[in-house]
Amino acid sequence: MNILVLLCGIADPKLPLPRDINALALDSLRAAHPLLSPFDEAALELALKLRDADPTVHITAVVPVSSTTDPLLRTVASLRLDQTFGLDIQHIPSWNSLGVAHACAAAVSTLDPLPSLVLIGREFGDCDDGTTTACIAQALGMAYSKLVFSIAIENVHIHAVRQNGARQERVRLPLPAVASVTNDARSKLRHPLLKNVMVAKKMTFKMIDLSEPIPGNVQLTALAAAPVRTRATTCRMLPGNAQMQANVLAELLLAHGSAR
Repeated sequence: MNILVLLCGIADPKLPLPRDINALALDSLRAAHPLLSPFDEAALELALKLRDADPTVHITAVVPVSSTTDPLLRTVASLRLDQTFGLDIQHIPSWNSLGVAHACAAAVSTLDPLPSLVLIGREFGDCDDGTTTACIAQALGMAYSKLVFSIAIENVHIHAVRQNGARQERVRLPLPAVASVTNDARSKLRHPLLKNVMVAKKMTFKMIDLSEPIPGNVQLTALAAAPVRTRATTCRMLPGNAQMQANVLAELLLAHGSAR
C-alpha cells in the first residue's frame, strides 16, 4: 500500500507574534520556526504504525513550503519516509479551501506511485475550519472520513475509529480514501532515531511543480471588522442564594418568552 501524508506545519506557538500582524509576517514566522502541529504529528504517526504492521507500506510526505531549505522537510524526512516533497502553495490564501484542495490534488496526481490512502491533520492551514481536508477528498474523488485517530487496513478497505462529539464511531471506507486525523494520546509522534536524523541532514529535496493553473480560486474583494452587537438592556445582579437566583432567572425567561 502507498500512503501519502499531507503535512502543513505551524509556526512555533511558544514564539511571540510579530508586532505587525499580516500574512507576510506570519508566513515569515512560520518559515523561520516551523513545527508539526499536533494533528500533523498524529497523521504521521498513524502512517508509521501502518508501516510497522506491514513493512511493505510505502510512505510519501508532501509539505507545503516555499523552498527546499525549509527545516520542516528534514524534520519529516528524519522519520525514515520513502519520499518527502515540498509543495509551494504560498500564493493561495489558506482560507481558500477549494484552491488549496485543487493544488494538493494536482500535486498528488504527479506522484509515483499514486497513494491508496491520504492522511491529513484535521487542521490543514485553515485555522481548524475543517473544510480543506474535505475539499481535498472531493478533488481527489476519494472516500472521506473526518476526525480519525485509529486505522486498520483490510484488503481494499480501511477500518477507522473517529471522534464524533462524546462518541467514538467505527467506520469502514473503501480505498482509495482520505482521512483527516485528530490527535490522541495513542498517536503521539515517536522520536526519530539519531542515525536517521543525520541521514536527513544530508538529504536534498524536490519541489512538486504545479505547471497548470489552479482553478477554483476565491478572491478577497473587501475586508471589514465584524459588527459589534450592542446590549439592549442593562445588566442586573440576581439577589439571594442559588435557588432564589434560579427562580428569578426562570421568571425572566418566562416573561421574555411571553413577550416574544
